[in-house]
Amino acid sequence: MGKERRGYLGVMFKAGQFNYKLSETGRQGDLLGGGLTGGYILPIGKRLALDFSLGLGYQNADYEKYRIIDDMRVRQGSEVQGWWGPVNAGITLKWNLF
Repeated sequence: MGKERRGYLGVMFKAGQFNYKLSETGRQGDLLGGGLTGGYILPIGKRLALDFSLGLGYQNADYEKYRIIDDMRVRQGSEVQGWWGPVNAGITLKWNLF
């Protein structure tokens, strides 16, 4: 987009699985989402550039909660959560080979 073609807009889709435990209760499940993404590419040399991006849309997580008791995972229930808003943000170092 623009005169110098540094900005961009696009459509994104994400799917994956997760398993994390940041407290006493862990969460393991599936993730689905999608939305619009946009960004700006900032050149920092002949071959290098920084790519700043932000994605807005919907993300859904379907997961089970667990606790570890005697080195075994014990299920504590399940939940489904949805989220409207920012779903990803990033800064990427781009190296153009050609």
